[in-house]
Formats: sequence, C-alpha cells, structure tokens
Amino acid sequence: MANDIKLGLIAKPFAGYKRELQLLVADQLYQTDIKKFANKVVTDAIDLPARLSQVCAKQASAIVRSIQEKVKLAEKANNKQKYQQEILDKWNNKTLKIDINSVNIELDSRFIKIQLNETSKISSHWIKITSFPSGSFFVPFIPTNHMKKLLCRGFVMKTNAIRINSDGSLGIYFVKEVVLKSGNSSLGVDMGRNKIISCSNGSTETTHTTGRTTREILERIARRRQNSVSHKRARSELKNQINYSTKHDICYDQISVLAIEDLTDIKSGNRWGRKNQFWRVAHAQHQIELHCEENGVRVTRVAAAYTSQTCSVCGVKHKNNRSGEKFQCLGCGMQMDADINAAINICNRGVYSPSVKKI
Repeated sequence: MANDIKLGLIAKPFAGYKRELQLLVADQLYQTDIKKFANKVVTDAIDLPARLSQVCAKQASAIVRSIQEKVKLAEKANNKQKYQQEILDKWNNKTLKIDINSVNIELDSRFIKIQLNETSKISSHWIKITSFPSGSFFVPFIPTNHMKKLLCRGFVMKTNAIRINSDGSLGIYFVKEVVLKSGNSSLGVDMGRNKIISCSNGSTETTHTTGRTTREILERIARRRQNSVSHKRARSELKNQINYSTKHDICYDQISVLAIEDLTDIKSGNRWGRKNQFWRVAHAQHQIELHCEENGVRVTRVAAAYTSQTCSVCGVKHKNNRSGEKFQCLGCGMQMDADINAAINICNRGVYSPSVKKI
C-alpha cells in the first residue's frame, strides 16, 4: 500500500501532461497530414509550458504514426489476426480510442537532472524535475542491487534522462562505452519454437529453474485461457526462459561477430506468425543484441530463407533434407541436429556468404 501511495504521488504531476496528450491524439488520429504536429499553432493550443508542449506534440505524433502504421499493416494482411480485425473495425467506424494512461513519458536534460547527495539522511540520489505546471520538485531514490551490479560491470548512470512509466515508477538509464572486438571469430544462432536458440558451435537452449523448454512453455500458454492468471504466469515464464538462455547459452566472451536471422516478416499475415503469436522472437533477438553490445560483439542479420533445408557441409538444398529435429543431407549423407545445421548456415552467411546448390 505504501508503494502504491508513493507511485500515485509521483504520477500526479504528470496528469495534466497526459490529459493534453490524450486530447491531441484524439484530435489528430484520423488526420492524414501529421508532419506539422510540433508547429507553433499546435503547441500554442496545448495548456502546458512551451518546452513541455513541444514534447507532448512530438509524442502525440509518434503515437498517431504508430497507430496508422498498424492499420495499414492490418489492411494489407491476407489472413488477419483477431486483434487486427478489431482495430480495422474500430478504425473504419471511427471509434478507436487510445488509453494514454498506459503510455510512458520520456524526459531529457531540459526537464530533469539526477543529483548525488551523500549527506542526505533520506536518500543518496535525487531526481530534480522542472518545467511542469506544478513547478519544480524532487524525487528521492536509492540504487537497487541491479543498479549496483550494472555500475560494477562498467555502466554509468545517465543523469540527464529518465522515463516516467505508466504506473508512476521511474526508469533510469545506464550506458557503457564499448569498443568492438577485432578478429573474425564468429558464431551463428538459429532461433526456433522448439529451442529458442541453437548455436553453430553445438550449444543449445538450457532450461531455467522450472526445467521447461521454450516449446513446452509455448504449449502451456496455448492451453491457458487468454488473460487469465495462469496465462500471464506462463507468458512470464517464457520471458524468463528467454532471458536466461540468451544470457547463459551464448559464449559472448569468445566471439567477435554474431550472426542471427532476419525474422522481421514472420508476424501478421503468414501462417508461422499466426500459429505462434506468443513466441517472443523479437524480445529474444533484442536480448542477444544487448549482450553483444555490452561485450563488444558485432551483430549481423542474414536472410532466413532455406537455412534449415541446406546442408552446411556440401551446400545441397532440398526440403526433404530435414525431418523434424533431424537433418540428413540427400547429397552427402551428413547427419546432424537440424537447428545446429541451420545455425552453421547462418554463421556462414554472416561471414562468408556462400552460394547455394539445388538438386
């Protein structure tokens, strides 16, 4: 209860900002020309200080663009998912509404400054927030154990930017200067629904505390009623498993280049994405990129086509090369785990870009 009260106190000064943001989004949502969102005519009509009005107009523009892009993608989709059809119906009836209360607010050095005060009896760190209608105010915070671990790993706390989360909590940024490694030691990573990652060096997904693999967790999610407590718990378990595997199953300290598949086209409109709407491949790739960034590893994305059907030894491509988790080449007879074979192909495409033979 005490934490809820504190979060409410932090969120209160931003209520006016969100109210103006809601009005601006509702007014501009169906407009076709949103290039002049932050012009003086628009910002002057916002009941906020000048600098904050510019931030509000910029964020409203980003929200409107995002919604309009989702509508365009839904219109183009051949096999629309349920949520896409709901968006289109509301868009066409002009009843689509945006819940601004779930939107985060990004503040830069114009509005905030994080200060260190070791003599204070309340807190060692204070966030000074200015340029709001309620005036300037200070928010104390004590670095968490996670923050202390980041500092020990060479990260530096940004003192000129924070994120105000929708629940009133604060997001603080940490940065680290990393020099990319030299050399050509490379690794390919195949991402799948049975095993979230398989590496070209032979390592594959290991399980977190529950002992369930990605495939088993996805099956649990599919059996649960959507938005139920057990459904949310299973999705949280999937996220934890992805975080664990992407952190521990890839040897970031031994490589300088990591190759992954470009899977940006597997979502709306194709059968793969429709069957696996809870497979969090984007989150998994993002986690890999974060670990690579911290360890100075360069990430390269390669085309995913035929990596699971092509022999990594002789280059023969045939759809019958793969049968479930097994790969047996029709050309040279090589046998291997299918996902590891795909990871080797991904590695080769990332480093050598070999040609593919067909039979």
